[in-house]
Amino acid sequence: MKRAAVLFLLVILLPTFSLYAGGAQERVESVNVAPIEKLPGDANSKDMILQKGLPQLSDDPVKVDYLTIWTSGKSADAEAVWLNDELSTLYPNLEVEIERLSTNALKEAATVRVIAGTPPTMARISGGYAIDEFVKQGLLQDVTRYWEEYQIEDFVSSSLANSFKFNGRYYGFPFSDAPQGLLFWNKDVFDQFGIPEPPYESWDEFFLAAEKWNEVRPGVPFYTYSLNPGWYGLERAFIQAATKFGKEYIYRIFNGEATEKDFKDLIEFNKKLVTVSNKDYVSLEGTKGVQEVVIRGDAAICYSGSWGYAAFTAAGIDNVGFSLLPGQPMHFTTTSGLVIFSNSGKEEAGEAIALNAMLKDVQQNLNLVKDNLPARTDTVVSAEEGWSPVALYIEEQIREGAEIIPRANSGFPSTVLSSMEPIFVSCMTDEISVEEGARKLYEIQEANSDKFNLIHWE
Repeated sequence: MKRAAVLFLLVILLPTFSLYAGGAQERVESVNVAPIEKLPGDANSKDMILQKGLPQLSDDPVKVDYLTIWTSGKSADAEAVWLNDELSTLYPNLEVEIERLSTNALKEAATVRVIAGTPPTMARISGGYAIDEFVKQGLLQDVTRYWEEYQIEDFVSSSLANSFKFNGRYYGFPFSDAPQGLLFWNKDVFDQFGIPEPPYESWDEFFLAAEKWNEVRPGVPFYTYSLNPGWYGLERAFIQAATKFGKEYIYRIFNGEATEKDFKDLIEFNKKLVTVSNKDYVSLEGTKGVQEVVIRGDAAICYSGSWGYAAFTAAGIDNVGFSLLPGQPMHFTTTSGLVIFSNSGKEEAGEAIALNAMLKDVQQNLNLVKDNLPARTDTVVSAEEGWSPVALYIEEQIREGAEIIPRANSGFPSTVLSSMEPIFVSCMTDEISVEEGARKLYEIQEANSDKFNLIHWE
């Protein structure tokens, strides 16, 4: 196809381009023909990316292999519509083959293909230390120029941006901000027993409510949270302690700059939590289904991600409460994003798809289906569009000043986390003292100082 024909086709198609099958809130209504290196953008758009124009691809057919951790459900269906139907309107010669895998399986599959000399084009995967090995080995495309050209730092929070920033360079784009670290409870039960409900402004208020709960419901845990190996007890401990001791505290740990006292504070605080919560640190099998435990009355409050809300509503409990953890207001997040692999021969196509994913409408519509917050801070969610109360609540908390903090599984080197876990568990089960545990955690940090040098959280 000649270049003139491509531009003519795009001029015809772009005015009707809808970014999601359900209909985007804003459509591109006017088109300006851009210079040869750009596809037409929309100078009247409020979206900086559209104003500057999306990347242009050659006329040659290209087949992109796209690995994703969005494995099933409406979110996966919406992702397929976007990749297979909507993108073809912009890039008629582009074909996307989707492969859905869990995070670990995705990393393994990508590594195997790289070794075989046929790296995938791109992947949707968690950021931070979930992709540090790819970055260290030089497997990912440096996309810093796009961050600079499209001024992406202006509409992405620093924490989410840092998830794809290594040694001052960007190796991907954040796509969604999955709400984590929330409390859920059955409000009717709290009313029944006269227990003060969250939100608790401080952990002191939390423990006072726990004391009253234990008086009227002896033997029933007040607080329950996942401890199975997929959700490290230590990972949860970091999050809880951050709200107690502050943002600077958790970033000292994530940056490998913690003191022995920091680790002592971590252990002591979590030992106190154990007195009012599930105690099965030995097998790490305590309360896998934390929402169900609370729903059936075997605990008062569960600590969960945004998916906790669906469990309560599915059980027919409409009067469900949710809030941030007590103490300093922080929103903990797991970031999904897009990375482009080097040496696939299809880097330009991957970059075009990733830039398209950062459009406000794409962010809004795909995250609406999954009930995540968009990575873009200039995309406002609304109840009229179908966002759940949890997503609306989190957005409100962020607007009011809650810090956006990465969860430990992306903010902390995973190999260090796993080596610290047995020490932490031994402290929780009184096999070793708090002092000995703090010293050993500090020693592990110092012995692995080289593993903290890619990301600096601030």
